[in-house]
Amino acid sequence: MTDFHHELFNARFPKFKNSIFDESKWYWKMGKCKTVLQTLFTFFIKHGILFENFLLDSKELSFSRDVFLPAFLQIEEETGLKPLIVALEPTEIEEDIFWMCYPLNIKKSLAKINK
Repeated sequence: MTDFHHELFNARFPKFKNSIFDESKWYWKMGKCKTVLQTLFTFFIKHGILFENFLLDSKELSFSRDVFLPAFLQIEEETGLKPLIVALEPTEIEEDIFWMCYPLNIKKSLAKINK
């Protein structure tokens, strides 16, 4: 799936072909998800803003409660600062079907990678 999306991105945006950075090895080295989030959150104290939604619905509640919140609070406790996190989009659209679809203008790019 990762290779497919990289190929799709490269077909759609060829001038950015060398801009993909694979962070997978770094994440695997970090180990537990909570540890990864703690390290990641340190970047968002003053070097950037994380645009993401952490939901409290039945599907994501355990992740938000057991992984996100402890990591967030740990970084806040260690630094005295909260990571800068802004909602990516309104949470009420999270389950809309369009999240499972590609835009129509991507068909030509899909055709390029299927050859």
